[in-house]
Parts: sequence; structure tokens; C-alpha cells
Amino acid sequence: MDTQRTAYQPHVGLQKVFPPDSEIDKSTVDIIAIHGLDTDSPRTWTYTNGHREIKWLEDKCLLPAAVPYARIYTYNWDAKVFNNAPVETIFGHADRLLDLVKARQSTPGRPILFIASCLGGLVLAEAITRAAQEGNPYRQVLRSTVGIVFLATPFFGTDAARKGSWFVVVKGIMGKDPSGELIKDLEKNHDKICSRVQEFSLIANTPVTRIPIWCFYETKKTKIMKRILGAWLPDRLLRGSILVERNSACIPGFQHRGLGRTHVMMNKFEKDECPDYTNVRSAIQLILNDVTMPKEQRDRLLASIKFTGMNEWKNRPHEGTFPWIFHTSDSRSGDDGANSNSGACQNPPEISKAKFSGLEYRQWHNFEYWLRSEHNNTYWISGKLGSGKTTLVKYLTEHPATMKALSHWAENPVIISHFFWKAGTVKLQRDIKGCLCSIIYQALELAKVSLGALLLTHKYILRKTSHTDWSPKELRSICLDVLAHYPSPVCIFLDGLDEICIEDRSELLEFLEKFRAIPHIKTCLASRSEPYFESACSKYPNLRLQDLTFMDIEKYASKTIQPYISNGRISSSVGSRIMDELTYKADGVFLWLRLAVSDLVRGLQNVDSEMELYARLQQMPSDLYKLYEDIWTRINEDSPIYREDAALYFKLAISSKNEMRRDLKLLHLAAATTDLIGITSIHDTMNAPFLEQQCSTTMKKIQQRCIGLLELVPRPVYSSDKTWDAQYAPLLPYWRMRVQFPHRTAYDFFTNGDTVSRILGFDSSTSHDLSLRLLKADLITLKLVQRPTPSPCVQNALDTLSQLVGVMPPRVIDEVLEALRYLYDNEYFDTLRPKPHFLAIAASFSFKEFVLSGVETSPDPALLATDILRYLCSRNMNHSGGFGSPGFLAVLGEFWEPLLKLEANPSSKGIIHPYMITNIFGDLVDSEIAFLSPIGSFLRGMVYWGSQKINENYKQLLKFLRAEPDLQERIPILAHDDGCGLSIGVSVGEPMSHYRSNESVVVLDLDLKFLVGAYSERARKSAMTFSTDGAPYRPSEDLWSETSIRIALTGVVTSNGAKYYECSEKAATKQLLNLMIELLYGDGSEDLTKKVRYELNKIEGDIWRGSSEYVQIKEKSLNVYLASRKLGRRFVNEAGVCDSD
Repeated sequence: MDTQRTAYQPHVGLQKVFPPDSEIDKSTVDIIAIHGLDTDSPRTWTYTNGHREIKWLEDKCLLPAAVPYARIYTYNWDAKVFNNAPVETIFGHADRLLDLVKARQSTPGRPILFIASCLGGLVLAEAITRAAQEGNPYRQVLRSTVGIVFLATPFFGTDAARKGSWFVVVKGIMGKDPSGELIKDLEKNHDKICSRVQEFSLIANTPVTRIPIWCFYETKKTKIMKRILGAWLPDRLLRGSILVERNSACIPGFQHRGLGRTHVMMNKFEKDECPDYTNVRSAIQLILNDVTMPKEQRDRLLASIKFTGMNEWKNRPHEGTFPWIFHTSDSRSGDDGANSNSGACQNPPEISKAKFSGLEYRQWHNFEYWLRSEHNNTYWISGKLGSGKTTLVKYLTEHPATMKALSHWAENPVIISHFFWKAGTVKLQRDIKGCLCSIIYQALELAKVSLGALLLTHKYILRKTSHTDWSPKELRSICLDVLAHYPSPVCIFLDGLDEICIEDRSELLEFLEKFRAIPHIKTCLASRSEPYFESACSKYPNLRLQDLTFMDIEKYASKTIQPYISNGRISSSVGSRIMDELTYKADGVFLWLRLAVSDLVRGLQNVDSEMELYARLQQMPSDLYKLYEDIWTRINEDSPIYREDAALYFKLAISSKNEMRRDLKLLHLAAATTDLIGITSIHDTMNAPFLEQQCSTTMKKIQQRCIGLLELVPRPVYSSDKTWDAQYAPLLPYWRMRVQFPHRTAYDFFTNGDTVSRILGFDSSTSHDLSLRLLKADLITLKLVQRPTPSPCVQNALDTLSQLVGVMPPRVIDEVLEALRYLYDNEYFDTLRPKPHFLAIAASFSFKEFVLSGVETSPDPALLATDILRYLCSRNMNHSGGFGSPGFLAVLGEFWEPLLKLEANPSSKGIIHPYMITNIFGDLVDSEIAFLSPIGSFLRGMVYWGSQKINENYKQLLKFLRAEPDLQERIPILAHDDGCGLSIGVSVGEPMSHYRSNESVVVLDLDLKFLVGAYSERARKSAMTFSTDGAPYRPSEDLWSETSIRIALTGVVTSNGAKYYECSEKAATKQLLNLMIELLYGDGSEDLTKKVRYELNKIEGDIWRGSSEYVQIKEKSLNVYLASRKLGRRFVNEAGVCDSD
């Protein structure tokens, strides 16, 4: 609002203020600023200092500089409140705003950010609320709204208005007599407006329509003139008042900040360095950074913190209900503190029976009350081994009553959970780094956090491609940053604290203390009652799980034993005594009960007498590990062969888990343990009835030999589960049936050093024997069952087999290789097209004799040898197996001479692998493919990896040069500037999601001769010592000629993708080319980076100004451009056939 009056009549409607019509509009988003009462634009957005006016919405040093990709509008509405002004309510203005915005949208779905000042915010809130109504013609406006910044909007009225009236407040601010109609409308509809604000808040916070919102409020008082308002004005207002207080200007659940300004100055900013402007500018940037960040980049960030097995333990099925956890005590009162009895309640009343005398008085802090309470933000669930802590935590995270109770604590809560798992196959499942990755991933996946905010404070995050790129320190910083600024309250459930690796325990507890300092975070912890955690966590509200599950355990015991009483197998009195004994000895540990009941049922089936059954139960140890030992002893009473079979099953279950395979299936186990099923049988049609019989036999053996220590978990067969041949369909139930340990403690028991030698030692299989058995089982099931996409990767099988070389007979290795080759050639593995020859992949794993023998007996040894050499060289662009992999150069060196003897051609161009033009469903996804010679691929990788292993790389390069390759081949090299530094050598085939918006890109077209000279210069600068087997390459004098290297394209990455331009005048890019040559020659100085960045910015400016020297390419993508010019790429059809040179 403005106290000044001008005589001119402002434009009503939308008015573009930036960019001016004289400039090219390269914007990708719209910003619309809405003023408040009795003012207009640009007056309300103008800071006046004498005769100088600063319009921050259009001043090129202010908002346009902060968001150069934005088109900025002001929305002028009839906001006059003086006598004889047009009368229109807030609600009428909302419809007009929607109509104008919809009419102005040039592109459906174009992002819009609104800035709303004072009562203009109420107009906008009403507009958004109306647009959200089903069938409303303006829903597209809602879908396009990506964020809102409110400046001192009185959503819930003002304290000043309550003391006087809206009429008085407006009069006081304006210093004039207002027309009563609009003000009366505000007073009359005050409750309705508040209700609509609440509705708007729900819409903005609903997952489907979620809108990032920043609310700014004034912190300086406005003085109201007594001569205007009259003598009755309260003295408090004379001294000055905050017209729109924080609790009125802020909507719960959204970001908010205070500005050191009076109400009238909340929308006026004088300079970029102004702290208040910085706050508002940052909020706008945070919102728009998320918009301009492509979805691919967001997905890339999420993928970088996700790891294999992140949700493995969380997603395992669980059984059990805990209705008593939500039992509310009528006696609850006062503070739910750790050191008081308030909030504590007794066990559920139904367990107060005589035989449980004393147990009903065990106290616990009421969990539901804690969920609802604001007094303590940490709760501790403790329990014995196998008492069901993890099952309870899973129950709590999934039960709707948890969310309902949390909603009493705060609106729109979010639940995040992580389960530490000592027995997990990945270290991240049991360390703090994995916990941080899990929490951050869940928080960001909900899309409520602005990734733009993270980019401003953690600029390095888009450089991460894998969890291995992150340090725990970086993850801690980001985790606290995300949660501290999270727009919703969060309840974090952490289970298995005792299973975290010992060295991370203290760090975890320190980190949890930082969680406690965040007001909108609750943390529920679960662990065993170990002294370390007892000391750290007993001060919080807590419960001991084994104290609260007696009724559930009694029900389970009764349900299992009662049928044998009913059928007369045992008497009622003995059955009752057995059930009581089971309940007492279990002492709240469900797992003990399950195992004990299984052992008793075995006795019942063996026709043990009642006395023998009861004696059997009394002899059972109460300690869980001793019970495992006791069950094993009972198993081995029957036959020595039981020991051998059971030990093999246990060892295979452990090995399968340790090798990070998918869940062990019964079909796997049957194939792995049946010696009559050989690896060579894969080449023929397999005997389905025999396999079905073996699965049935294996299932019975597990039940007999492993009584309860390995369990079979059937799962339904879905319509999507298919076999390669209809005769194998009866095997699907066995393929779906999971074989697993009943609890993580069972895994711990069998991996204990003493147990390994004493129990597992009954089977003589080595770890290599087990790996071979499981690999055989994998290949057999692959022949039988069509795997869900993505199908297994042949590289994984070859990697496993490569670790058995030298410990398994060569004959066995060759048999497996032949089986792998059969499955690969017959499409049992992945169906990506085009795919390399099997022998090429096998060569990358050093199966030298097998590969060379296969090449020699092939129809065209020279052609196949060249394909293998090209494939080996292409691995230099593979992050997991290229120059960054220690084995790449060793493998290439191992095959170099033998392949040359077989007439491999280092200069023969062909398809570069790994690459796909079809996806896992066989659909065509790309028609352009990398197409280089072995030396071209090798040199491209050397540029990409820079100075890594420069000695070894250069020696291999000299070997290439002695073969006299064709150095006239031209390849593209891509360089880009991400604002943090220059990167060069990036493959042009990489998706542009690798880059951030507004990055500059250069595509170089150069020949191999130049690259050889450039790398030789790098080697010279590194002061490497050359061996006697070759002198360093010396480039010829014509290396700097225009034909050796040129700039093919320059480009800019925007939110809509990359745009590339050819330059018609070489002089325009000459300086940039010279700098690129220095960069390729190894100059990585900061000074060179600044010079390159300057040239890139200059070229970008020429492009946006419409310089005739730059012409945008017509091709739809860079790959199409390169393929059409046969520069390192070719067009390819669905059969994987490339066009010829």
C-alpha cells in the first residue's frame, strides 16, 4: 500500500515489465506480482530516494538479474478504497485475475510464480481456491502455479483491526477517508475469508496440488496519526503497531521469514545488497530453481543417494498386531516427561489374571500420548532378542492410528523410517551413512523440499552420481539442512540401533541429539536393552516390549496347542500346563515361542507321551541362542545325514545373502543341491517332472532337517510370472517360495565363529563350492523362468565365475562359460539391442584361453578380434569398469598382442558398447549410436579421465601407435561449464540431465592426430619417465591447423533442453578455440577457466541478442546432428545395423 497519490490512471490487468519488447524473450517461467489496497503498479513496487526511483521488479540489477529466465508481469486490479471508487469484493477480483492469467498463457503448463503484497494475497488465495474446484475452467492456472511469495498478507486479520476496525486501519495507513464498501465487505466476511484461507492452505499442501509458499512479515512498527483517526485511538497504536503480525501473515506448514521493514515498505527494495531483498530474492530463486531443474536432474540426485538394499529389511513381510500400543490411559495427566509417571499407563486390562500376577503392574509411557504431545520429541522402544521390536515399528509406521495421533501434535505430519540391519548384505544397511541416505531420500522423494534451496547451499550435489560419491560429513550437513527447513512436521522411526556398526554408535547418538534440537521433529528409537543404549535412552519416555506382549503370546500358544486338546491328542489339564509354561518361558519373546512350539509339534507328530512333551518343554532353554543350539542337537539325534543336509542348506542361505543375490527361492535351492541336475543340461530341454519332484523333496528335507531354523515363505504366483516353456509352469510356485532365516538372530547364530566350525562344519563345501552351486542354480532357473525386467545381467554371472578361476578345474569353468554363452546367444539374458559378442564380454573378465580359442574357430577371426578389441577400448567410458577401474588397462594389455596376431584392426570403426537403442521391453529408444574405432574410443577415454594413470595410459597409447593406426579419424569431444569448473571429454551420448540449467556447452570436432599430440604434451608436463620400449610421440608442426580441430557447435542447456548453434564466422570463436586447445593440452589453471567462461558468456550473449553469426541447428538433438555428419555416431535400425561410411 502507498501513501502517495498520483493523477494518472494506471493500466488495469496484466502488464509485462521484463524483458522489454526490444529484447529477445528467452524466458521459461512467468512471475506475476499483485499489489495491495489503494495502490497500483509500478508505484507499489517502486523505492523512491529523492528523485531516484528503483523498480526492483524490472531493474536489470535486481530481480531480472536473479532470475534471468523469467518473464515478469504486474497485475493491476481496481484496489481503490476512496469515496466514489468502483465497488468490487475480494471474490470478484479473484475471478478477474484467473481470467486474465489464463488468457495470457502462451504455452499450456508454463510455470507461474506469484508475488502478492498485502490484501493482494487474499485475492490470490481466493483465486487458487476457486481454480482447485472440480470442473473449474481455470484449473490449468493452478497446475501451472509453481510457487507463491506473500508480502505481509493479513490472512487472519490484524490485532489493530480488532482494536478498531478494518475501516480504521485502512484510514490510518492511507491518512484519508476511505469509501466504506470494500472495507465493510472485509469486516462482514472476515470469518469467511479466514475459512477460505484455511481451504487454500489445504490445497497448497495436498500432494497432488502442492505449492511451495514463502510468507514474509513485517517486524517494524507503523505509527498512525492521531489527528486522522481521532482522540479515541488507543495510546498503544499511537506509539506504533505491527499492522500485520507474524501469526496473521504466516500460513502454518509453510516457510516464513521476517523483514526489518514497516508495512508500507514490505514491497519496496533499494539495492541488491539489502538484506531484506536478499531474503525475498532467495525465496524466489529457491522456488524457481526447483522448476528449472529438469525432472531428470531431480531423479539423478535421488538415485545418487539410493543404494541396493535400502528398503530390503523394511519391505520384508511382517505378521502381528499390537492394538494395545494405542491403548489410552484415563489416568494420563500433565507432562509426559521421562522422569515422571505422567503419561504412563498399565498393561491392557484383559491380561490381569491370577496367573499373570505382578505382570499387570509393569509400567510404560503411553505411546499414543507421546505421539500427540509437544512435551518430549523422543521415545525409546526396547526389547529382548526376538521380542518383535522390528515388527512393532513396521506396524506403527503403517497403521493409520499413528498418523491420526501425530496430527494432534501438528498438521500434515510426515513419517520417515529406517531399519538398521546387521545381517544385511550391504555395509550401508548397518552404518550411519546408509541411515542418512535413507532419511534424505525419503524426505526429498516426497517433493516437499525445495531442491533449489539445497543447490544454493550445497552446489556440489548435482556432481554426485552414486552413494559412493558422498561422504558422511556431506550427508550429515544435507540431512540437517533438509529437516531443519522441512515444511511439514516429521516423525522419524529408527529401528535396530544396536545393529549399527560399533564405530558409528556414538556418532549416531550425537546426531540424534541434533534432531532433538529441531522443534518439528519427533524421533522414535528401537533397540535391545543393552547398557550403552540403556544409559543414553532410558531418560526418554519408553516401553519394554517383552513386558507388554504376554497376552499376545498366550493367544498364540493357545491357538497352536488347542487343536491337539480338541482332538484328544493331549488332555485339557496337560494342554493348559503346556500353554502356561510356553507363555512364561517365552518371557515376551515371540521368536522363542515360535521355535519352541515348532519343536513341540514335532514331538506330537512323533507320538511323544504327555509326560515326554512336558519334559521336552521344561528342558528347553529360555535363552534364544541356547534354544537354537538345543534345536540343532534335537535335529541331529535322528541321523548323521541330517547334519550334512541341514549344514549345506544353512551355508547356501548364508552365502546367497552375502553375495547380494535376490531372495533365495526353493527352486534355486533344489537346483543348487541336486547333483543330478548338471550345468550341461542347460543346453537341452530340461526334465520338468524330475525338477518338480526335486523341489518337493527339498521342501520336505528343509522342514525335517532344519525344524524352524530355516523357514519356507510361500508367495502367490501372479499372471505376470511366466516360464519359457509351458511344461515348466508347475515350477512357478517353487520359484516364488522364499527360503529364509526366521529372524536376524538365526543368521547371527549360524555366522558366529564357533557355530561355523561346530555346526556348519558338517558340510565340507568351501565358499567357492557354494558360489558355484548358486551360480549353477541361477543359470538353471534362468533357463526355466522368464525373469521380470530388468532381466539378469550376464556381466554379473561372469564376474562371479572370474573369482573361481584358479580354484575350480578349468573343465568346470569352461562348462559354465559354454552354458553362459548358450543362454546369452539365445536371449535368456537381457534383450537390449545391439549387444556385443559374448566373447567380447568374456574378454573383459580375462577368460583369455576361452576367448582366443573361440576367435580362432570363428568364421571370420579378424572381424571378431577387431570387435573384441573395440569393446575392450570402449570400457574406458564405463565409470564402473573404465580407466577408473584398476583392471581395465591390465585386461587390454593382456589381449593386445594376441588380438593383433589374429589381425585385429585398431582403425576399424564400429558400434561402441555398452549402448542400447532398445529398452528392456524391446522398444526402440534411440536411432543414433556411438561409432568409433578401437583407438578412437581409447583416446576419447584418455581425455575423459584426464591425468589418471597417465603413465600406464601413455604406454598403451604407444602400443597403438606402433600398429600405425589411421589418425585422420574425427571424433566429437564435449566440454561444459557448470559454474563450478570446466569438464572436458564428456561423452556426447550422455543425457543432458547431467547438466544444470544455463550451463554452457562446446562441441569440438577434432582428429585423432591432434588428440595424440595433446596427450603426449600432458605426459611431458607430468614429468613422467618413459620406458625403453618407446619414445614419446612428437606432434608435427601442422597440429594447430584448422583441419585438426574446430568448434562444431556451441550450446546452452535450458529447462527445456539444450539448444545448439553453428557459427558461420570462425573469427567469432577463434579465441575460445585457442583456449580449448590449451585446456586439452593439460592447462587446468583457474586463470584459464575464467578466460573460457568469459568467452562462453560473450558467445551466449551474442546468441540471445540475435547475432546473425550463430544459427540454431535444425536437428532435434545433438546425436542426430552428429549422426547425420557421421561424426562419431551413426544411425542404426532396430536390428542393430548401422549405416555405412
